[in-house]
Amino acid sequence: MQNRLASHTDILWRLEMLPNFKKETQQFAPKAFSIKETTRLNQAISLHQQGHLEEAAVLYQKILEIQPDNFDALHLLGAIASQRGDYQTAVTL
Repeated sequence: MQNRLASHTDILWRLEMLPNFKKETQQFAPKAFSIKETTRLNQAISLHQQGHLEEAAVLYQKILEIQPDNFDALHLLGAIASQRGDYQTAVTL
C-alpha cells in the first residue's frame, strides 16, 4: 500500500511540474469564500431560520452572483421556494 501511495504522490508531483497543469485545473476548483461571503451565508441562514424568507433569499442570491454553483445557497434558495409553494422553482434550483 505504501508503494501505491508513493506512486500517486509522485504522479501528482510530476503533473504539477507541467507548465499548464495548475492554470488549466484552476478553472475546475471551486472559488474559495472570503470572510465577507461566509458571513453573508451565515446571516442568510440565520434569517431563514427566523422565518425572514425574503431577506434570506436576497442574501442567497448575492452569494450566487459571486459563486453560481454554491451548493448551500442553491439548496437553501430552493428550500425557500418550496416554503413559498413555488415547487417548480424549487426543483429547478
